[in-house]
Amino acid sequence: MGRDELCITVPSLFHCPISLDVMNSPVSLCTGVTYDRSSIQHWLESGHDTCPATMQVLSSKDFVPNLTLRRLINLWTSSTSSPSPADLEEKVIVWMEEINSAKFERCLDSIVEFVSRGEVNRRFLATFDGFLETIVGVLSVNGMQIRVLETVIRILSLIVLENGVNEKLHKLIFKSYPNSNCLPSFISILRNGSLESKMACFTVLESVTTDNESKRFIAGVENNFLPVIIHLIKIDNDDQELHDVVLSFLIAVSVTRSIKSQLVQLGIVEVLSNIMSSQNAAISVVEKSLKMMSIVCTCADGRSALSSDQKCWGGDSEETNEGLENGNGGCRGGAVEHVLFVQG
Repeated sequence: MGRDELCITVPSLFHCPISLDVMNSPVSLCTGVTYDRSSIQHWLESGHDTCPATMQVLSSKDFVPNLTLRRLINLWTSSTSSPSPADLEEKVIVWMEEINSAKFERCLDSIVEFVSRGEVNRRFLATFDGFLETIVGVLSVNGMQIRVLETVIRILSLIVLENGVNEKLHKLIFKSYPNSNCLPSFISILRNGSLESKMACFTVLESVTTDNESKRFIAGVENNFLPVIIHLIKIDNDDQELHDVVLSFLIAVSVTRSIKSQLVQLGIVEVLSNIMSSQNAAISVVEKSLKMMSIVCTCADGRSALSSDQKCWGGDSEETNEGLENGNGGCRGGAVEHVLFVQG
């Protein structure tokens, strides 16, 4: 397994000023400048009597080993060198054993660091026999600490786009139910996690919710998942990036009449009209809101809720009418009327 070279930055202090390579045997001249021994020896033996970096005339051509710098270089080299496949396998096996023993403190952070270093590492871990089963198993444990759940979701979000991972995760998350249920862990993060973790949740969920069966499962009333999502975009009404991923997910899962009706009952029309009437809403968020509005209007409940939402129609206020004329008031200048017209 090769090292992802783009992930490694050599400290400038470790470079020889002459060869520009990492120094094998750093030595210092009387000027205080350090060079690799072979490079400075060649310079001096060529008849030069100056320090190459400063061009000062040397009072002495003697040099002394820079033992401190040599020790730092050796430590850095050992920490960044590419481990063999056997060493990597042993490391992942140890991580899996620690996870199974609920020793999360060190191993999960180490896994995040490992997969963050590049595609090669992500691919290795994603295809390692039993790793996905082990890490997903953490999500099915009741009462797991939120920090542990957040770290697991971050790991999954980093590897979910690797070839074949979303199919495996789909089976692990949905096909193993009711023996294991991961949704409470996702809900816990969406309620109590950081913004980054919430975003990672939707990255994973949208990637693995790939068929109508899983979409119906996600939207099942007994799972209490859709209410959490609607509440999320109601309270985080200023975060455009979060709105964008939430709406993408809702568009993806709204495939049945019952799901659409449930969203309407949860107040999705009011949420969408608030977004579309906001002057601060990003264009992509407005477009997805309009798409979501057109989806819920394919059911009678959706059309009824939309026709009775005064903010969608703009009312009779001068401010709203002026906004409609300028194309930025009410629900973006007649967009909702267009939705109802298209939906009949």
